[in-house]
Amino acid sequence: HGLLWTWNSRPELVAVFASIPSISLLGFAHSLRGNFISAVATDIVSSPPEFENDYTEKLLALPRTFYPTDHAASWHTRHLLPANAIPAFSKTQVGLEADAFVFASFNQPNKITPRVFASWMRILRRVPGSQLWLLKLNEGRSAEANLQREAARHGIDPHTRLYFTGSADLRDHVGYKSAADLMLDTDVYNAHSTAADALFAGVPLLTMAGTRMVGRIASSILNGVGLREVTVARDLTEYEEIAVRIATSPARALALKTHLASVRRHCALYSTGRWVEGWERGLKMLWETRRMCGEERCLGPKARFHIIVADWL
Repeated sequence: HGLLWTWNSRPELVAVFASIPSISLLGFAHSLRGNFISAVATDIVSSPPEFENDYTEKLLALPRTFYPTDHAASWHTRHLLPANAIPAFSKTQVGLEADAFVFASFNQPNKITPRVFASWMRILRRVPGSQLWLLKLNEGRSAEANLQREAARHGIDPHTRLYFTGSADLRDHVGYKSAADLMLDTDVYNAHSTAADALFAGVPLLTMAGTRMVGRIASSILNGVGLREVTVARDLTEYEEIAVRIATSPARALALKTHLASVRRHCALYSTGRWVEGWERGLKMLWETRRMCGEERCLGPKARFHIIVADWL
């Protein structure tokens, strides 16, 4: 069984068939805290072995990143694959200042904590003329007004330094992100699919590795494009320093975008076949483990080991 933990899902069905190995994948990015789930699909960046006590399940750690994508094949993103296809939108087409360095957060506004927003305001102060591009989605107009008011409290002009847009049409919702220069991630709950979208659009992502799976997935996604050692900060101070360093060094910013454009065809994050190969090996390892020593002994809550799928490619 594969369990996708979403609204109106019925995990109790998995409990009824508890004798069959079950895996939690994607829908709920952490432990389900249920002894009827055999394993949670993850990787060693999202769920380091030292965090094993946070999980009731076994960790099924896939190679590089557990996050599957199909950007290279999807009808609404594959046109962005040629290097000369990005940026797909100019800053002025989106409504931004043509000569501004554009920071962006494409996350839902409800992921923005006071702590990380204050950090963004400090970054804007240190990079004169820069703008912060934000989305207004489910929260509607109230999020925009609240964030503008908070920016003013930090001494940032909300009308010239903050820029709000809604979501674009499906065909353009990835491509229009390419107008940004650097995506700033949220701290407690990272960007997930949004991170994969931005990176495919050629926009570097800056994140911090948190202490829970939801706060580490962006680090995993960056691992899948070979940037984990470059744009994953250890703390908020380093996060701000990296952001300012990229924004004030055109050569560094260009190098990051050039790297993304060059790896999208073959990197782990966007190689769907490579992900499937790792997933299938993980399923075989899980099944063989159960066959050799039994469900309770090897996959039960008292079994203190995990399954790590090696990266052969």
